[in-house]
Amino acid sequence: MAIRAVGAAMALTRRAQGRLLDGHTLTKTDHSPVTVADFAVQAVVTTILAEGAGAVTMIGEEGPDDLVGDAGAPLLDGVTRLAADALGRDIAPAGVLDAIALGGHDTTDGRVWTLDPIDGTKGFLRGQQYAVALACIRRGRVIRGMMACPNLSIDHEARVDAA
Repeated sequence: MAIRAVGAAMALTRRAQGRLLDGHTLTKTDHSPVTVADFAVQAVVTTILAEGAGAVTMIGEEGPDDLVGDAGAPLLDGVTRLAADALGRDIAPAGVLDAIALGGHDTTDGRVWTLDPIDGTKGFLRGQQYAVALACIRRGRVIRGMMACPNLSIDHEARVDAA
């Protein structure tokens, strides 16, 4: 289920990278960028995890507040289209907002998933490197962790020598 979620996120970001339109990016209060792909990845990952495991406690990087109201409507439309495409089915904007809101938990639960939908959004926007990072933490210990690096080119002939 987690591998499926990260795989869907990786495919989503590959399709979205370089195709973002004006208005599909905003700047957070810390001056870092966030895109429709960030929100859509969080919606897709939480949806897949919830479908596979039932109740999911998630700490996500994004929240739904930027997608509501008149200013957020164009962004929400783009997020909804990306999420529906990645899930292979229709999803209502309200369902997208609910899935993103699942990421609003804290670390007091015994088992929690944590997600950085696009770690390296500036690299993502430039068509360079970024990662999708997901981990499951139980009682303060990482029990499962995954990182997808969609643009990472691996040279299988290269060798790394230990110093």
